[in-house]
Amino acid sequence: MNLSDNFSSTGLNTAFDINAVLTLLNEALKKNHPHIDIIDGKISDVKSDSSGQYVLLYSFKLQNNLTNRTRKQLMTARVLTETEPLPREASIDELNRYRSIENLWIQMPIIFLPSPKIVFYPFPNDTAFPWLIDTVDTATMKKQFKSN
Repeated sequence: MNLSDNFSSTGLNTAFDINAVLTLLNEALKKNHPHIDIIDGKISDVKSDSSGQYVLLYSFKLQNNLTNRTRKQLMTARVLTETEPLPREASIDELNRYRSIENLWIQMPIIFLPSPKIVFYPFPNDTAFPWLIDTVDTATMKKQFKSN
C-alpha cells in the first residue's frame, strides 16, 4: 500500500515528528490554555490497522507557567485520511462530562490540528474506550458502587 494514497504526507509525517507536534499543539492550546505549555513529549505507541488507520499514543510533559509545576499527560491521536472529515466538536454534555474530572490541566476533550489533519484526545478522553472518563470520575464511581 502506498501511504500517499490514503494520507496527506503532511499529516503522517507531522504525527511522527515530535518537534512539529509540540509546536502545533502548543499553538492550539494557547487559545484556551494560555498558561499551559507542552515542554517535552514522545511517541509511546503506534497502531495501524488493515484499513490504514493510524493511531498514536503520546506521552507529554506539561508545564503550568503560573505555578511552574509540571505533569505528564497522555494523548491519543488519529491521523485522518485526505478525504476523511474532521470529527465534530464536543457537545456541551461531552464537555461537561469531560470537565467534571478533577485536576485536568487541559479542559478540551478534543484538539484539532486541521492542516495536518490530526485529532488529539487528551486522557481520559479516548474514542476506543468511551467509558474511560467514568472510571476516573470519583463521583461517578461512588455512585456506581454505592451499596443499597
